Amino acid sequence: MTAVASSRGATMMRASVLPAAALLGLLAGGLAFWMQGAPLATGIWFGALALTGAPVLIRTTIAVLRGHFATDVVAALAIGTALALREPLAGLV
Repeated sequence: MTAVASSRGATMMRASVLPAAALLGLLAGGLAFWMQGAPLATGIWFGALALTGAPVLIRTTIAVLRGHFATDVVAALAIGTALALREPLAGLV
């Protein structure tokens, strides 16, 4: 395996961690909703959104402050709005 292939694999692995964590949070919250009801599920979804949304918000804010407006501003606004409105399920989707 070459260094380039190894680096590419590591980059792909890092890029898939947040989506995988969001999916895991969605599934765990769905299971909690089915077994215990909305309060527990909402807590799980809110925690998952905070953990997976924070890196996106930070990365996008830094890029915008540096003048890079081709970043994923719409996704960051959706995540921030979902946190502010306490609608974690919408933010995770």
